[in-house]
Amino acid sequence: MMEKSTFVVAIVIAHHILSYTKPLSLALQNAKCDVFKAFTDAQTCKKVVAAQRSDEVFNRCIWMKAAAIAESIDIELGKPRTVGRMRHRANAAFSDDSVHGYYRVNAYFPFVDHCLNELNERFPEQTRPSFLAFQLLPCRLQNITEEEIADIQVRYEEDMPDSPGFVRELERWKMFCSGLQNRDKDTGNQSLETAIQLADPNYYPNVHAVFRVLLTMPVGSVPCERSFSAMRRLKHWSRSTMTEDRLSGLASLFIHRDITVCREKIMRKFDETKKRRLGPLHF
Repeated sequence: MMEKSTFVVAIVIAHHILSYTKPLSLALQNAKCDVFKAFTDAQTCKKVVAAQRSDEVFNRCIWMKAAAIAESIDIELGKPRTVGRMRHRANAAFSDDSVHGYYRVNAYFPFVDHCLNELNERFPEQTRPSFLAFQLLPCRLQNITEEEIADIQVRYEEDMPDSPGFVRELERWKMFCSGLQNRDKDTGNQSLETAIQLADPNYYPNVHAVFRVLLTMPVGSVPCERSFSAMRRLKHWSRSTMTEDRLSGLASLFIHRDITVCREKIMRKFDETKKRRLGPLHF
């Protein structure tokens, strides 16, 4: 099967197009993925993939490479048998009856269109105002535009306690963040968790409300999948009687392994339950 023309051309097409989407896929799997940066990278990826949909790219990057591979394994590139009416295989009309034209119209262009449709469905342009709220972070606030401010206000109007005063509040938030940057050189590396602590809900209620919404907005399904992976390791056939509290605690320890836990406090707390008496603790 690997020596067939259809396989050779298909693997070259997949390698060429998916090489553009692989960095985006790896970025989305990062536990510290920034949803706004992911959306921006996805828009760039869509433009790059769309630019590959041309006869020139197919001739230069796909057909020549497929022909070289076919020559190296001593096969001749051919096309499946085509008839006037075909139900179970792509048979789009094209100008000539060449092998080159068949794979360009029936394999390359449909694959590029499929990738673009998937990217558009995963990162639709309509969700841009939601991601624009990340521009409110102190490290990005100086580059925000009036158009972006208006889009953020419309998108989060129902979540803001005082939507009409958002613009004036944002001016005070800008002044506050500019003072932070002058004092703290590490402000450029601030995360959303740090920013929401700086946005006092009494002084910046709208900004604080927007940050709370952003903290609940997942970038993808990776965090859920990590919890499922932890579940399979923690609760199996030999631990079928484990209670919910113990399972939740073990899962938290397994997932957040970067947090240091004081073993002495745990043992002292366990000793307070009077389930068993412990002697002096030695670690």
